[in-house]
Amino acid sequence: MPLRRFVQTLLTAGLCLAGVVAVIAQSRPDAPQDQPPTFRAGVQYIEVDVRVTDGDGRFVRGLTKDDFVLLDDGKPQTISTATFVDLETESPVTRRIPGTIEPDVATNAGGGRKWVMLLGGFGLRGQPVGLRAQLVARQFVNQALGPNDEVAVVPVYGTMSSAQGFTRNRALMLSSIDRQQGEPVVVGDRAIIAFQVLEELCVRLGRIGGGRKAVLFFDPPPFFEVGAAVQTLFAQRDAIRAATRNNVAIYAVSTDGLTNRDLTVKYLPDSIGALSDRDIVAMAGVRLLAEETGGDVIVNSNNFEDGYQRFVRETNQYYLLGYTPSVEHRDDKFHQLTVRVNRPGLTVKARQGYYGINRESAPLSAPLPEPAAPGLSAEAMDALRLPLTLNGLTLDLAATPFRGTDGNASVLVSARVRGDALVLGAGELMEVGFRATTTEGKTTPGAFHVIKLDLTDRSRAAAQSSGLQFVDWMALPAGRHQVRFVVHQPNGKTGMVVGDVDVPDFKAPVSMSGLVLASSRLSAQPPLKMDEPLRKILGAHPTAERTFARSDAVTAYAELYTNGRPDATSATLAPATQLSRSRPVDVTLSFLDQSRFGALARLPMRELQVGDYVLTLDTRVGRQSARRQVVFSVTER
Repeated sequence: MPLRRFVQTLLTAGLCLAGVVAVIAQSRPDAPQDQPPTFRAGVQYIEVDVRVTDGDGRFVRGLTKDDFVLLDDGKPQTISTATFVDLETESPVTRRIPGTIEPDVATNAGGGRKWVMLLGGFGLRGQPVGLRAQLVARQFVNQALGPNDEVAVVPVYGTMSSAQGFTRNRALMLSSIDRQQGEPVVVGDRAIIAFQVLEELCVRLGRIGGGRKAVLFFDPPPFFEVGAAVQTLFAQRDAIRAATRNNVAIYAVSTDGLTNRDLTVKYLPDSIGALSDRDIVAMAGVRLLAEETGGDVIVNSNNFEDGYQRFVRETNQYYLLGYTPSVEHRDDKFHQLTVRVNRPGLTVKARQGYYGINRESAPLSAPLPEPAAPGLSAEAMDALRLPLTLNGLTLDLAATPFRGTDGNASVLVSARVRGDALVLGAGELMEVGFRATTTEGKTTPGAFHVIKLDLTDRSRAAAQSSGLQFVDWMALPAGRHQVRFVVHQPNGKTGMVVGDVDVPDFKAPVSMSGLVLASSRLSAQPPLKMDEPLRKILGAHPTAERTFARSDAVTAYAELYTNGRPDATSATLAPATQLSRSRPVDVTLSFLDQSRFGALARLPMRELQVGDYVLTLDTRVGRQSARRQVVFSVTER
C-alpha cells in the first residue's frame, strides 16, 4: 500500500470536511472563549498559534483579538477569531509509572493535546533507527504526556501493522514504538518518502481542525541540504507548505545526542563521533524545519527531558488567531506572517509564514470506500469518520472480546452516555452507531440504531445523574482494532469516542475473555439496548462505568476457554499503587460447555477504602495460564 494511502487510512477514511464543519458546529453552539474551535471555516481560512509572554517569560492571559495586529506580507489583516486555549489545567503532565495498568475504558471527557509521533527517520548521520531512538521516543510517552493527550504513532518507512491510531492509552503507544525495530526495506528515495508522509499527515490533521496539532518528528532527514536533488527539495517544500497552511507545528528530535567526541565516549559509546561541517548544516536544517512551522527542536543534546517539557509548555497555553487573507495566494511562494500585540514589554512567538497553494498541485489520494450506515444522519456519519474523539456528548466505551464463532470473536460493546448534555424530553431521538477499523484500513460495519426516548420523570432524573447505558455486540477477527462509537441527537449535541481492542484468536490451550463489570445501582434503569442473558449472569447490566460507591453491588465476569476444567482460578484486589498488597476475592466457576467456563466475582465494596484498585483474574490448567486485569475507583457515595 502506498505511504500516502497508509497515512490516510490511519488518520481517517474519507474525511468529509463540509460534514465535519456541520456536525461540530451543531454540537458546540456555545463554545466559550477558552475552548479551541474544532473546525476550519474554509479553504482560505488560516489559523495561527500565538504565544505571548511577559519580561519574566510568563504567559500573558486575558488578551482579545483587539490586542493583536496580524500582517500578511506586511498588509494588515482582519482577525475574525482569537481563542485562548488553556490545556495546562485540563491535561497536566503525568509521569507514567512502570507497571501501571491502563484503563480498559476509553472516554472523550476532558481536553488534551494532539500529537503525532513520526518515527523511523535516519538521523543527522544517516543511521537507521535503533534502540536509542526507541528509548528517546518512549521517554516522551513516559514523561511528557497528560492523561487526556491523544497520540498517534506513524512509522515513516514501516508497515501499517506497526502503527497506532490516536489513543490516550500509553501502553499502546509504547507497544507501537517497540514495533519499530531494525531497518525496513525502502523502495525509493528515503528523504522524499519521509517528507511525502509528513505532507500527507499535515493535510489530514488540518482537516480535523481543533487548534494546534503537533508532529513530533524523530530524526527527520536533512532539510534543504546543500546539493540535495531537486525532487527532494520539492518534497520538502510541499511538506512545509502543508504544515503552515494547516497550522501543524513540527517538533523535531534528533536522537543522535551530543556530538562532542569526549562526551559521546563517556555517555554515548555507540555514537559516531565528533561534530562535522555536514552535521552543523544538518542541525541548522532541522532548526529551520521547526521554526518555519512554529515548532521547536531537540538537537545536539542528551537532555531530552527538559526539551520535552519545553515542548509541553509551548502547547499548554496559546491564542489561536483565525483570519481570511485579503488576497488569497495561489503561487507556491512563501508569504511572511507578522504578529504583534498592542501592549508594551511583551514577547510574541508565532510561525513565520505559510506557502501559497498551487492550483495545479496534485490532489490527495482518493477517499477510501465507506460502508453503509443505515439510519444514521450525515452528522453522525461525519463524526464517525473522525480519527480523534469529538466532545459534545460525553461518552465512555469498553470493548470486551469473547470467543465467537466462524473464526471471529464476539466483542461486547458497553457504553455510557453521560447525562450532562443530553436532551431527554419525551420523544427525543438518539442515533447510536459504532464500527471498527484495523490499522490496515479494513472496516467492520458494526451496528446502527435510532432510539426514541420515552422516559418517566424518575428515569429522566436518573439519566441526568448517571447517564444512559448501552450494550451491543459485534463480530471481529483476531487482531488490533479501533472501535469508534458515536451518539448524535438531532435536537442536541454529538459525541464520538475511539477505543482500542486487541482481539486474541483464543486458540491457546488456556485463554480468557476480557473482564466485564456490572453495577446494581446503574442497572436500576434499563439501558438503551441490553443483553438479557449477560444481565442474568452478572445480576445487573454490563457497564462502561469504572467509578463505584462503597454501597454499590459490583460484579465482574469473564469466560475461560480451556481443554478441560481449570486446575485453579482465583481473583485478587489490590490498590492500584501497591499491587503487592492484594487480597483474595471469591470466584464462582460455572460450566458452560466442554471448553468454556464462566468465572463470576462479587467485589467486597463495603470493605474497600476510597481509592483506585486493580482486579486481577487468573486461571491455570497444568503449566498453561491466562490473566486479565481491570482498573476501577471506589468513592464514598
